[in-house]
Amino acid sequence: MTAAAAAYAGDPKTDTDAKPPPDRAQINFVNYGGIRDWKAQRNDALLIRAQNGKYYRATFFGPCIGLDFAHRIGFVSDVLGSLDKFSSIYVDGHECFFRTFQEIPKPDKW
Repeated sequence: MTAAAAAYAGDPKTDTDAKPPPDRAQINFVNYGGIRDWKAQRNDALLIRAQNGKYYRATFFGPCIGLDFAHRIGFVSDVLGSLDKFSSIYVDGHECFFRTFQEIPKPDKW
């Protein structure tokens, strides 16, 4: 194997041990029940409980008007059905874009 081919192949040990950075959190299969529950933190943030038992917190670029009173929201995932920091939600016809999306420990008040 040439040096270039070896560089392309990568080291299998380091490839499998690598974990995504904390700011690369995502919920998979959002379109197929990947989200179990959600809770608004006023108009500033959204707590999300995924089907796999993990918790996430999304913040927005500005206040998400109406979120604290919403009974339902629409999650806008990517084409593969994943929710991450590039996603958004719809609240009463208004789209609120995520500024951050991070995995968090279970909140005290759920």
